[in-house]
Amino acid sequence: ASAKPEDYSVENLRGLRSMLEDVMAGADNNVLMITSPLPSMGKSFLSLNLSVLIAQSGRRVLLIDADYQRGQLHKSLGLQMGPGLPEVVRGKAELRETVKATSVQNLYCIPRGFSGNAGGSEMPADKEFAAFMQVVAPRFDIVIMDTPPVLSVATAASLGRQAGSTIMVVREGQVKEPQLNEAIKRLLFSGVRVSGCILNGSSTPTPRHYAYYREQLD
Repeated sequence: ASAKPEDYSVENLRGLRSMLEDVMAGADNNVLMITSPLPSMGKSFLSLNLSVLIAQSGRRVLLIDADYQRGQLHKSLGLQMGPGLPEVVRGKAELRETVKATSVQNLYCIPRGFSGNAGGSEMPADKEFAAFMQVVAPRFDIVIMDTPPVLSVATAASLGRQAGSTIMVVREGQVKEPQLNEAIKRLLFSGVRVSGCILNGSSTPTPRHYAYYREQLD
């Protein structure tokens, strides 16, 4: 979104940014969880670039990397890995040293923390995370959580209870219908509201009208 603002994928994400008010209408809070049924669906790409676009519109955004084991958002933003979410939720780190400013104005990030390197400490308990979010979320216009895939670990189903809205990212041709149904069922069973799905990596050709405008910009 910063390096290639005219990219077709970024243009699509601007459309999603414009629709967020409808997506999050009636939600209990300003927390948006972005997850996927399986790995390599593109959820982190979407989380990161959507956060940048919203921040560029003047809103204060907190991007949380909730993938304790494999999260890499800190690298994309040029930040240190931790302390991060597990440490601050458990009181082992201060909020001011964990919520990190980025090079994008209005965009802040909580990285994944050290848990993946320290032998895999477990994710915070539901009550711990709920109390943390009640303190942090009101300080921002929107909070975006990037979680691990639903069918890989229980993180999304657990942390998603604190998200007022959830978007499922599905890469075209890489998820079978039973897998998608199972992922949605697990979230619903945990009380997570699924607001909709994003089809990523679509084979649909670039619309001619967009190609026309891109040529004019060139």
